[in-house]
Amino acid sequence: MTGEPSQKLRQWRIAHPETMTVIVRDHDREAATWGSSGPWSPALKTVEISVKCPECGGRRGEVRGHNQREDGVSFHVNVWANPCGHIDYYASVIHEAKVRIELLATSSASWTTLASKTRRQPQ
Repeated sequence: MTGEPSQKLRQWRIAHPETMTVIVRDHDREAATWGSSGPWSPALKTVEISVKCPECGGRRGEVRGHNQREDGVSFHVNVWANPCGHIDYYASVIHEAKVRIELLATSSASWTTLASKTRRQPQ
């Protein structure tokens, strides 16, 4: 999800302020373009996720910026450490954001509905 949020998403944010916006690296999208011609650049994605850990429901950690450098390319992502100790892998965060948008498109989703569908194990 990049750019301006949709009208429905803006309305959902007003009604459900318990979300956070993070910038993560999309390794799956990078893998899909591996070997193509042209300069390499990281696939970054801005997503909106719950402030609650999908594993235990505790609050996620404080988001902070992190500059990375790979193959001579610098880029900025967000990182956080959950106080509960559960790790949020970027692939799981992207999956959570996708499921959240799908659920919002079909109905008013509650936290329990989101939590039951958003956890994806890293590959």
